[in-house]
Amino acid sequence: MAESGRAVVIVRLKESGGTPTTGAPVSLQAVRNRQQTVLTKLAAEGGWRLRHRYATIPYLVGEVDYSALGTLAAMDEVAGIETDRRVFPADAESNQLIGATAVQQSYGYGGAGVNVGLIDTGIDLIHPDLANALVAGRRILQQGSIQNDNVQDDTGHGSHIAGIITSDGTIAPKGIAPGAGLVVVKAVDATGGWVSDVAAGIDWIVQRNAQVAAAARVRFINLSLFFACADTDPSCLGELPAHCPCDDVTGYTVFRDAVSAALAAGITCIAAAGNDGENTLRIPACFSNIISVGATFDRDYLYAPTQIQQYPTTATFRSVAGSFFADCKHPTPVQPDWLVCFSNRAPCMDFVAPGYQITSVLLGDYQHTLISYGTSQATAHVTAALAVLQQAAP
Repeated sequence: MAESGRAVVIVRLKESGGTPTTGAPVSLQAVRNRQQTVLTKLAAEGGWRLRHRYATIPYLVGEVDYSALGTLAAMDEVAGIETDRRVFPADAESNQLIGATAVQQSYGYGGAGVNVGLIDTGIDLIHPDLANALVAGRRILQQGSIQNDNVQDDTGHGSHIAGIITSDGTIAPKGIAPGAGLVVVKAVDATGGWVSDVAAGIDWIVQRNAQVAAAARVRFINLSLFFACADTDPSCLGELPAHCPCDDVTGYTVFRDAVSAALAAGITCIAAAGNDGENTLRIPACFSNIISVGATFDRDYLYAPTQIQQYPTTATFRSVAGSFFADCKHPTPVQPDWLVCFSNRAPCMDFVAPGYQITSVLLGDYQHTLISYGTSQATAHVTAALAVLQQAAP
């Protein structure tokens, strides 16, 4: 991202011995020391403005003058420089289908005592179904240039996902894990987001886990979003990886090291497969250290797709939902557990879950609900189910 003769870059630092970072856990003090050495040199050289300093992985995000890029790259402590990538959201019969209602009613398990991380567009902070769910929140936007504690949703995507996970059931259907708490990072807004901000959100959650009691820690992070491949990456076909797993795609080391740090801290990341209807998965779901989720129907439908209720068979998901969805439609009728045609699929995909006409929270409306669909919604089902299982078997 260029700004008036400057570029916003992600700087990956070497280990103290001079070797590139490997993703292996390092001490927080070692990370700070390494970053401070580089920041001191950059201050002396000029042409640099810090945007974000990660806490658990040795990376920096900042603006650098084009004329100073060579000097930055040549520093002994610098392992590499990456450009940032854009991020977009992967846009209650389901509770019964997956057994959530029976588990809540018969066994009393609803995710109580389990905190879930949600990196998305934020949540509706005053919605009756979500007002009691927020445990902590952090806004990290525009490549670290906006940072505060306000996680108010501005698009509705994050609120809908949050409702699937932990709605109280006052207006929208009860969530799959209504007792779970939410640790929310608003890393995406109405214009989209950046990979560096999503990585910073994971980093913040890992850092928070190290500072709170065990009972307050996050165990799972929901990533109902996707990244686009670089146009020049030979491992990609257009915006999608050519194969899955996609661990050979380039340009995501800050995100992948953040996920590795999360795993080392006992946190599992769950991501949406994507809505392209292709035989591969979107980034980041295609990474081998992330749980990936595709979308199925949750009950019988006579017509599919529809706009809000039931669609004529002449409509396609793309014509109704936009360019992020596959240009496909279904025969009629369809059956529960069928893979929805827009869902990406691949042998490496881990789970499928309901992701069609899912009723949940509607941002800013405290009388009505929103019916939506996508692998985003399917991902929330899996994340919430894991929270319930965590309560049942800590």
